[in-house]
Amino acid sequence: HGWLNQHVANRAATVVLLTAGQSTFVKGNDPPAYPSVLSPQERLEAHLIDKVLSARRIEMEKAGFFVVGVSTSHPGHIFADFTSTLVKQDKVRDLAHSVILDHSIRDHKKGERKHVPSKSFLGKTAKQLSVEIFERWDECPIKRLEHAAYLGRELQRAEACLNAGTPFVQD
Repeated sequence: HGWLNQHVANRAATVVLLTAGQSTFVKGNDPPAYPSVLSPQERLEAHLIDKVLSARRIEMEKAGFFVVGVSTSHPGHIFADFTSTLVKQDKVRDLAHSVILDHSIRDHKKGERKHVPSKSFLGKTAKQLSVEIFERWDECPIKRLEHAAYLGRELQRAEACLNAGTPFVQD
């Protein structure tokens, strides 16, 4: 069946290799870049709306939280690490080691983790990680819709930063 795969791949515009449920982009055109249709004023307004909404208080999941970022140990990948339980507003208890940590979980300048995740996810796209977390992880602890929406937004932002080569700082 190898010759058939090669025959089809030679004639296809896009080829994606699927191995053990993980997709790898093999051949094809880059995704289209969409020019901004917003005026500079509209972009500023959208940015200010996001800043105001980022400052609102969202109740954390009782089971823990996710740390999202661009992987430094696996170039071309983003990650989502699930860990810990909130103890007090600015203190977090690491479930794996029963220690209390600062709320600043990641050294953003160095990209180093300050925690050991209970569950880690690694992928090339936000969609890939979303499927792994919400559709394939049987014990997914996310119960609050706003937390699921937040995680999806952060994964999209991490993917955009990965593609643009810009630093990612979790909101």
